[in-house]
Amino acid sequence: MSKSLCQGGVYFATLKQMNEQNIKLFFLLGVLNSALMSFIYKSLFGGMHMGGGYLRFRTKFLEQLPIPDIDFRNAKEKEMHDKILKKVELMLDLNKKIASSKTEHDKTYINRQIEATDRQIDRLVYELYGLTKEEISIIEETFK
Repeated sequence: MSKSLCQGGVYFATLKQMNEQNIKLFFLLGVLNSALMSFIYKSLFGGMHMGGGYLRFRTKFLEQLPIPDIDFRNAKEKEMHDKILKKVELMLDLNKKIASSKTEHDKTYINRQIEATDRQIDRLVYELYGLTKEEISIIEETFK
């Protein structure tokens, strides 16, 4: 597996080193693509957008995001890591399936699974960060 995480366009990130906890890139992918991180990133760096309102992803911005340092000796943290990792792997698999689906019915069905999986990842990330219902509703109102 590559130690790079594509962000689209010409922007990408690489790990300087795998830490001793061996955090998985797919876990990081799930956290970075969650509604919470989108909310935080837009709040902090939304003024640094490109033409068309697209966010500009820079290493110096990404390094400031509050990415959790998972303690794999802590059963609850490891469980959260593993749940997010599995959902991201499912999301990647679903996106492969939709690319090869032949009928509109299949595409609709898979799109619904993708949307549900995306919501499940968001919920897991909210739980990982210990967000309250009020905090979650603020984030979700932003993305309606």
